[in-house]
Order: sequence, then structure tokens, then C-alpha cells
Amino acid sequence: MRADTYRRTGLWLLIMWTVAVCLFEAFPQIDLWVTALFYTPKLGFTAGWLDPVLEYLRQRIWDLSVLLAVVSLVMVGLCAVLRRPLLRLTLRDWAWIMLSYLIGPVILVNGLFKAYSGRARPAEILPFGGEHLFTRAWQFADQCTSNCSFVSGEGAAVVILSLGLWLVGRRWCGARGQARATGWAWGLSVFVLLQRLVTGRHFLSDLTFAALISLTIAWALWGLLQNGGKRRAELTKAGQEPIRRPSPRA
Repeated sequence: MRADTYRRTGLWLLIMWTVAVCLFEAFPQIDLWVTALFYTPKLGFTAGWLDPVLEYLRQRIWDLSVLLAVVSLVMVGLCAVLRRPLLRLTLRDWAWIMLSYLIGPVILVNGLFKAYSGRARPAEILPFGGEHLFTRAWQFADQCTSNCSFVSGEGAAVVILSLGLWLVGRRWCGARGQARATGWAWGLSVFVLLQRLVTGRHFLSDLTFAALISLTIAWALWGLLQNGGKRRAELTKAGQEPIRRPSPRA
């Protein structure tokens, strides 16, 4: 990724964070309005008839996320020992995928927010047939004891999965193949995020901030591992080049 593209991506992330925070802070009821679109009183969430199919596909995508996380961990070790790329991905590539999973979905999302936010899921609150109270985004509460709603762990993980598949497509395919691989990769994210929404497992804000957290972590790590690594290599190479002194005039 070129430096100008990297900076532009960071600017778009800042804009998206600003819009999302302001929107859900100013209008917290958006979560209830959007969730209500998929809920029918006495019947529950209207996507229930599709649950077996949606759940099967969701589980397979989750398996793929776990597989990529484990493979990236193994590949980091092998690349470090063998000192060469594996499957056309360098040590920095595999480290980027591994650390994106570790810092985003594992530590921040599941280790912090889902463990301590106390936000009940949509299907567990009073407006949608549950017994708990609604909690706005970014407000910690006592309506859930573990594996809570804010933010979506699977949403965060599938975004990293999509980024990993995008990188594989970038290293393996030409321009046309990379575009196709990118489309399929982000299609997985859209499917999982929508599945969590229409089945009452997460609010819109859960999914929005899960995606933003993963994208931001991946963006920061890319700058540290990829762009930063290239810059250090250029400086090292420049430092090793012999200094050419001007020849004395005759």
C-alpha cells in the first residue's frame, strides 16, 4: 500500500469513527429502530425460518476465521525460523494477520468489551421479548454477565478474515483476480454482520464498532509492519551505499 493510499485510508477511518460515535451518541434509539425491522411480536425475529441455513453458514465462516488465525500463528514461527516467505506471504504479512486477530477480536473485543460492557443482546431485552433493559452503545451496564452484546466478536473476526483473504488475493492474483477475491472476502463480512443483526444477536452499533475496531487495528499494524518495515529497509540500504566523493578538479 502506497504512503498516500495509507494516509487516505486513515482519514476515511477517522471520518467513519466520528460519524458513528456522533450518530449513536445523539440517536441511541437507532439500535432499537433497526432491530425492530426484523422482529414480529409473538413470532420473534422474522429470519427465524432461515436460522438453520444462516447458522450453518455462520459456523463455517467462523471455522475459517479460526483456521486463518491458527495458520497465521504457525506461519509466523516458520517464516522466522526459515527466513523466507511461505505461500507467497512474508513474515510481516503473516504477523499482520496474526496480530490483527490477537489485538482486535481476542484482546479488545472479547477480552474487554464483551466481558465487561454488561450490554444485553437484542433478543434479551424487554422490547423484543426478553427480560433485560436496553443499554446504549459505549455505556457499561449490569444487564449481562458474560459474552455480552457490545461489541460483536464474530463481526470483528470476520473483518480480519476478509482483510487476510484480501492480502492473499493481493499476493496470489493479478488485478482481475484480486478484485474478485476482494469481493468474495468482503461478501463474507457482509453476510456475517447481517446474520447477527437479523437474528437478534447484535445491535447495529455492535456491528459498526466491531468492524471499525478491526479495521483500525489492522490499519495501524499495517503502518507499523509493512510501511514502517519498508521505510527502515530503505534507510538501511541507503546507509550501506558507499559515499561518493566528488573527484578533485584537475
